Amino acid sequence: MIDANGDWRPGTYIPAYIRRYPFIFHESADKQQYTLCIDETSGALEDTGDRRLFADGKPTEIVQGALQFCAAFQRDYNNTHDFVEQLSERGLLIPNQAEITLNSGEKLSVTGFHVIDRDRFAGLPDSAFLEWRRKGWLPWVFAHFISNGNWSGLVDIAGTLGKAA
Repeated sequence: MIDANGDWRPGTYIPAYIRRYPFIFHESADKQQYTLCIDETSGALEDTGDRRLFADGKPTEIVQGALQFCAAFQRDYNNTHDFVEQLSERGLLIPNQAEITLNSGEKLSVTGFHVIDRDRFAGLPDSAFLEWRRKGWLPWVFAHFISNGNWSGLVDIAGTLGKAA
């Protein structure tokens, strides 16, 4: 998804994990507190100018935005963790692999990933289905099913790697 110049290809979704950089939360050992941390070597911020962390002893909009974004990211991360834990506990994740032939004829094998089994998901008890709806997890399941149809698009992108964008 990154071109030869190191830039994101137009229209590519950039994961929140990457967008939050150079900020990140550090979780305390008791999991009760988070500290906003920054990669000081990133070159993304300045002591003076428009990209300062503090002005007049108060956090700037950059820090406030980073706190909000990292807090939302952490909530989503925790919710995703709970979702995947439920998928696993209910036996809905199954190992999968993909055999891919690039446009050049080169064959690749992608292994080590899991998918949600459609039949097992369809057999989910109604009470669990309603709980998942309440938690907002059902769209994730359906998005997963839809994303499984994107292999050919990824193959097309992989076939253009190394070529002029």
